[in-house]
Amino acid sequence: MKKPWLGLLIVIFCFFPTRVDSVGLRKLYSTYYPPDKMARISAEGFKMTGSQLVWLPKKQKPTLTFIYHKAVPFYEQDITLHFSSTVTHHSESRVVKKNFHCQKDQKEEAFLHPKFGAYVLCSHDLYAKAFPTARNQTPIKYKTASVFPREGNRLPHITFQLHGFEQDIQTLMHSIETLDERP
Repeated sequence: MKKPWLGLLIVIFCFFPTRVDSVGLRKLYSTYYPPDKMARISAEGFKMTGSQLVWLPKKQKPTLTFIYHKAVPFYEQDITLHFSSTVTHHSESRVVKKNFHCQKDQKEEAFLHPKFGAYVLCSHDLYAKAFPTARNQTPIKYKTASVFPREGNRLPHITFQLHGFEQDIQTLMHSIETLDERP
């Protein structure tokens, strides 16, 4: 008798050490992705807080995700706004076609990284209040963006989910580097 749940088996390794890009993890991850094909974010204020290695059935290699976090004081009221961003390394290319367009409710932007090439950013604005029911409180505007590589990109298997203020999204995109660029 066939067991249908066996086809859905997923192996997950989550690491949350004090230094996620430690030598041991770098060695483990580089068995699947060479350092010059692994990207990370090096923007000030965003700290790497974790990583995941997920191997789905019938895939040649696992999906590797680096998780970044930034905490921002919110309205000076002992409340903090938290932004999380991810860098995901896929087992196959994620290059979008030339005729690709973002969803209708998203803003589409082109971004040319000086080292890695063209990306398309699909973003939309969100608003946050410290106290959602407060009437006289001005909400803070922030963005969320899904980032996909375009044809000719040097890192075609990597996508990004970015969250932050308008200037954070550009800063995050400019801060992308590979693991072989910095020890």
